[in-house]
Amino acid sequence: MNQSAGRGPGLTFSAMRVVLLLVAVAATACLMPAQADTYWHLRAGQDLFRTGHVLLVEMYSHTARGLPWPNHEWLWQALSFALYRAGGMPLLVAVAAACATLASALAYRLMRARPGVNFVLALVGIPLASVVWALRPQVVSLLFLVLLIHMVTAERVWLVPFLFVVWANLHGAVALGGAALLTATIVSWFGDRTRFRRMLVVTCLSGLATALTPMGVGLWRFIGESMARSRQNQIMEWLPSYPRGPIEIAFWLGALVLVGLVIRRWRRLDSWEDRVIVAVALVLLPLAARAMRNISPFFLLWMPAMSRLIGPLARLPGSPTQPSLPAATAVSGSHARPTDVERPRLNLALATVAMLGAAITVALCWARPVARLGWRPIPAAAAAAVSACPGPLYNRYNEGGYLIWFVPGVPVFIDSRQDPYPAALLSAHAAAERTGDYGGLFAQYGIGCAALPPTSPVAKRLVAAGWVTAYHDEDWFVLYPPVAPLMLPDTIGDFSAGPTARDAGATRRHYARAGVGIDVTLARFEMSAAQYDDWVRASRDGFPQAVLDLPAGSGNGFYQCNDAIPPSCDLLIQLHSGVHIEIRGAGTSHREDVNTIA
Repeated sequence: MNQSAGRGPGLTFSAMRVVLLLVAVAATACLMPAQADTYWHLRAGQDLFRTGHVLLVEMYSHTARGLPWPNHEWLWQALSFALYRAGGMPLLVAVAAACATLASALAYRLMRARPGVNFVLALVGIPLASVVWALRPQVVSLLFLVLLIHMVTAERVWLVPFLFVVWANLHGAVALGGAALLTATIVSWFGDRTRFRRMLVVTCLSGLATALTPMGVGLWRFIGESMARSRQNQIMEWLPSYPRGPIEIAFWLGALVLVGLVIRRWRRLDSWEDRVIVAVALVLLPLAARAMRNISPFFLLWMPAMSRLIGPLARLPGSPTQPSLPAATAVSGSHARPTDVERPRLNLALATVAMLGAAITVALCWARPVARLGWRPIPAAAAAAVSACPGPLYNRYNEGGYLIWFVPGVPVFIDSRQDPYPAALLSAHAAAERTGDYGGLFAQYGIGCAALPPTSPVAKRLVAAGWVTAYHDEDWFVLYPPVAPLMLPDTIGDFSAGPTARDAGATRRHYARAGVGIDVTLARFEMSAAQYDDWVRASRDGFPQAVLDLPAGSGNGFYQCNDAIPPSCDLLIQLHSGVHIEIRGAGTSHREDVNTIA
């Protein structure tokens, strides 16, 4: 805000532009989605609070349980769960959005071209820097990267080792910070040698600070190995940035423009700050070319690097060659010339309306969470179907994190952490999802249930193979193995059997001997533990009990008898396993007859 010609507080047009830009950035960041990684981070944070120690052994899967888990992001897990426990998903998103918005604002503060040029660069750079915005620790790494550049260029380098201690426990992108810091140290060699010695000491201390993690000095070895595994396993965000989509094409265009300006104008960069910012952007360029996930930090520094290369003298086409005058007209001799008029109060009002509108929109989206937020990725019915799985679960890499949080009682097959899982398992899983050939994998791990998106080749093969659909919507298939039909024998004692009939999931057969005809029905009738207890209670309270040759608690049977002498009886049995049996003689059977059949 500033005073304009005694008219009270307000905003210049240039300042209003920046405010509107940051309002749009903040509103967009407040709608950043939760992903599968979000939820396994929450589960790990929950267990950290429950147990009081960092989890370093895999415990969420049935395929890698007990194997080492190099948990290098434990601090993010603790922070994200603490925020979730304090204010649910809205608070977690709000803090992540604040990190993303502050990173953008700090990057803007590093720009040194004219306001119009800076604004255009931000319109290009910020959307491309936002491609990794999600409820993951990457958003904090973006903020830390820009903070690092501010500390270095403002000569506050003694704060840097403390930043690296936190960063190393929060996210593996501390490696980008290391590359940026080393670049700044090399640049300092060509200038002030006192600064170089100071930077060298700080760089060494920051490297030592990264050993203050549960993984110790093994952190850097792990980061290298994890990056190599990610590329080997064809994890999308770790693949090279080939120009095959709009983001990658924009990256290469931005990179070419940056390199072209560096070739033409590097020697014109007089200040230490200019050379550090441009050099760090150049170092991030090949890293972004090698892995798509690094496009975001590259563009965050591309903006100030470009502004420094363009310089404060360059103007946008069509912009005035002289500064605007504060009055409505400028008089030169007897001729009046109209000039731009600042309307600070109007600008302030527009910015205020934009902020209120953004706040209301975000509040409405949070009150009734829109699908983009990803706060309800698994419907309750789907989670219940997974909870009732009759055997070990199979799921895809991309959905495992959701299941770890929303179905905590069922160990997953695999999830997007990747690092705890053997390479052979990751390769076999990828092959199964590529071809749909699941037989060997399912046999190896005794799979008895699958939770998959309908687009999965394995899901399509399972449906074709007769697996039973326990739940189905546009996002999830929960499938159980095919159920073998219930069979009734051809003879029971001296009873002979008629033909078998099947309908609506039931198997029926008529048995006969002299003067006695009995119809036997077998059907699957699943009951929860509470429903089965209610069945047993009603059976014992109202009917004569049958003595069954079964383990205690595995089944209950009762007789339904008429008042004839001797009475005619039917027998009904419910097994705890979910099989229902009815033995009915239509008035021709006595207890010994139905007992023979049972």
